[in-house]
Amino acid sequence: MKLITNTKIDIEHFEKELMDNNLIIINHLFDYIELNELRIDKNKKVEYVLAYIKFWGLSTQRLSKTFLQDYFKLLLSEPDYNIKTLCLSSNGKIQFSFATKLLHTFNPENPPYDSKVKNYLKIKKKSNSNSSEFYQNYCLEFNELLKMYSSRLTKLREKIKQLSKDEKVEYINNKLSTINDVKLLDSVIWYLQKERDKLKQKG
Repeated sequence: MKLITNTKIDIEHFEKELMDNNLIIINHLFDYIELNELRIDKNKKVEYVLAYIKFWGLSTQRLSKTFLQDYFKLLLSEPDYNIKTLCLSSNGKIQFSFATKLLHTFNPENPPYDSKVKNYLKIKKKSNSNSSEFYQNYCLEFNELLKMYSSRLTKLREKIKQLSKDEKVEYINNKLSTINDVKLLDSVIWYLQKERDKLKQKG
């Protein structure tokens, strides 16, 4: 049984918003590149952790202190890893989404997973499903999406290069190769669901 039940990703709308210099999208791409730059600089561990918290939306108030300490220890040490060892618990709840974000950080070919991805792709995840098996299947199906939208993502990269140039856009274009198709497609999904959520709140 397929996990992803919606494979129609409106890249055209994302592209239109991008070409209208949508600052939410531009800032998202900029912040992702900057986060990876900080990761490389071992002298900026504090700045890296703070940028990571902001980009991936770690709520330091909602998550337990023990979870945060263990999570950032993993983030900075980058140990031998798998989804099981990275699935830490906070207040009795397994933080699966944040485990996938660590996996993506350590290897960008691993797609991150969160509620926006789940809602946009209409993923059916059983509450008692095995984390390793679920993530493995999700990765396989996400790779199918990458193949499906490969040419469209290539065109999207060309559009990014055509954006009106300012300091942030220049930076994005100079480092665009550091955003692989996994993260580019994830960014499209993230933005499209973010828009949907905003419309629901207004309605």
